[in-house]
Amino acid sequence: MPVWKFEEIDKCREKLFNDLDKKQVMDLYLKWGGIPRFILENANDKTEQKKLDDAISICTEDIIKYIGEGDTQEDTSHKLVHIVTNLPEDRTEYPLYSEKIIKFASRYVGEKVTSKLEKTLRYRLISEMNVALKFGKSNQVFGNLFEEVAHRLLRNGGVFKVRSLDTKVEGTYRINPQNGTYMFFDVNEIENGKYYQPYEVNFSSIDAIIAPSSLFQMTTSLNHNTNVAGLEKLDSKLSTNRINLYYVVLTVLFNRFQKQDFVGDIQEQYKWKYHINQYVLGIDISSIGPKTDLIIDPGSDFNVIRSRNVR
Repeated sequence: MPVWKFEEIDKCREKLFNDLDKKQVMDLYLKWGGIPRFILENANDKTEQKKLDDAISICTEDIIKYIGEGDTQEDTSHKLVHIVTNLPEDRTEYPLYSEKIIKFASRYVGEKVTSKLEKTLRYRLISEMNVALKFGKSNQVFGNLFEEVAHRLLRNGGVFKVRSLDTKVEGTYRINPQNGTYMFFDVNEIENGKYYQPYEVNFSSIDAIIAPSSLFQMTTSLNHNTNVAGLEKLDSKLSTNRINLYYVVLTVLFNRFQKQDFVGDIQEQYKWKYHINQYVLGIDISSIGPKTDLIIDPGSDFNVIRSRNVR
């Protein structure tokens, strides 16, 4: 059964748990993801609520091998990572409910786990990418870790080396440092010029947006087709002129990454295909330290020319 969306959680709150405040339920949803047992039934149970932070505190890099298995610690890993599938509204190219997609339970969990494990896992992530290049398949959990690291680096601002997937021409792209983490449920909440991420961990098509003309999709794979369903949701916030879609990848994939396909409704594919410029943007996580300025020699083969501290 898929995890619940907030709209479903809130309807259940109104009918069965109307003693709970909507803001309280929203806050719990943003921490736990769409698991009603912890958001509604156990909303005021301090012992149950403590279990999420307890799971994060004892989480080690072994979380990767526990995915899909029941462990002896009350399925600790399953509090942190959820398995989702492709729903009808996703409009993917695959049969409904046929995909197994591993995601952090929430943005909150993703940031906490990544912050805790980043230092020990970043080199394993690079090693994983070399395996992916050899065998053509990447680990989804490492992909989630990379996404969180990439978000923090991009929010931190800097000038990044990019390559057009249409013309092959290389250049740079500047992102202004952000004053905070901006998130949205409703696309109408998105403001121009700010780096916004969707609250929904399985939002189609993109992982971040700087309206009105920049979209970002993190990936640890050389093949990452873009579902036009998510682009349609963002249409009202995007420029009527050309839009730039940046595929954010590890450095090891930068020179190998090629132009991607669009999937979904045929007419919508045609619309977006001629409205979007595709770029690849690389990130060197081996240089990232939790409290160190990242300053790369402009003569090096990498992308971040200068970045502020990564928190």
